[in-house]
Amino acid sequence: MTIKLMILDLDGTLLNDQKIITERNKKVLEKLHENNVKIAFASGRTNFMMRFYQEPYVKCDYHLAFNGAMIQNLKTGEMLEQITVSDQSARKVWQYLADNADTYTCYSKDCMYFYDMTKNTVKNKYKKYTDIAKAENIILKQKVIKLDKYEIPQKIDPIFKFVTYEKNEKWLSNFRQYIETIPDLTMEATGYDVTGVFDQKVSKENAVLNIAKQLNINKSEICAFGDYDNDLSMFNAAGIKVAMQNATEALKDQADYICPNNNQDGVARFIEENLL
Repeated sequence: MTIKLMILDLDGTLLNDQKIITERNKKVLEKLHENNVKIAFASGRTNFMMRFYQEPYVKCDYHLAFNGAMIQNLKTGEMLEQITVSDQSARKVWQYLADNADTYTCYSKDCMYFYDMTKNTVKNKYKKYTDIAKAENIILKQKVIKLDKYEIPQKIDPIFKFVTYEKNEKWLSNFRQYIETIPDLTMEATGYDVTGVFDQKVSKENAVLNIAKQLNINKSEICAFGDYDNDLSMFNAAGIKVAMQNATEALKDQADYICPNNNQDGVARFIEENLL
């Protein structure tokens, strides 16, 4: 196999369940880099929650944040893509969530807004990120703003995504039906019990194609690893598609290969056996 671009999902794929990249995975990515393979991390996470997954922590050339809504060249700092939700549509979604959701978040480039009625779902998730960053001596500098029930700020920066943590299928069905009434939006599950709302042009596939165009490479020279259904679109842009053993059945069905799970250095083991 000869590849020029490696695309890696983070949670459930490159990251183990402790949300870290193991030394074995780090060393393999460094070897790929030495072989002139470009490395990109593709995640539903925000840009500031991906910040500590870059050099010197690990070799990486591009970050595809917000499910592909933001693409950054980490070597130059250049933003190659920034797709935000229109102001009008953002207001509609925010109003719906303020009226109907117990827990939700909303993200601009440098700020996280959240409402968390009872369970500290958002606080607990965010603390995990900040604890990992502190362990690597990295300070996350984004603003975090807690909202009151029904509160919608009057002045906000452009929004990249909304997130709900609802598990109730009926609630999610009603929310999806509402989002479908707004033509420029799309809704997608981006992780277990996490659902995101983005501009309709946003997908990991489009982000990968953007980078491929920048690098002037074709599909056969791209390898992608994933574990969840939002990686299906990313697979469309890759010549080599690898699903983790812990991946959803839908993703496994579309994969060329299945590697060991994210707690068994699955990414490293596949690369060692097939690409190095």
